[in-house]
Amino acid sequence: MIRYAVAIVDDEESIRDSLEMVLSEDYAITCFPDAESFLLSLKKSSPDLVLMDIGLPLPGFEMVMKCSHTFNLLDARGAISVTERAAYIGRVRALSRQVAQAYFDSREALGFPMCKTGEGK
Repeated sequence: MIRYAVAIVDDEESIRDSLEMVLSEDYAITCFPDAESFLLSLKKSSPDLVLMDIGLPLPGFEMVMKCSHTFNLLDARGAISVTERAAYIGRVRALSRQVAQAYFDSREALGFPMCKTGEGK
């Protein structure tokens, strides 16, 4: 029986532990507390599935870029139909918007001055 590798990337330990407890019987689980440690692990091996907290914007952006790159490779080889192409592009665009919004929200929460909306102008 093949045990697929699943990576769980979340900064909240309780969420990582809960997901690991539920999934570990059927999958080979590896947990990461932050995006940096997950990205470093990709140099050694890549999981079959990644469960990532959307609140971690920079690794989210990296994953969107990898999805886009994978799409381009498959499309160049003629492995994607016209119908699948439109649906895939739509999913990548939606994910990109969510990642951009998460990045903006995280910067706004930190008080970055460029995130202020029209105050005092």
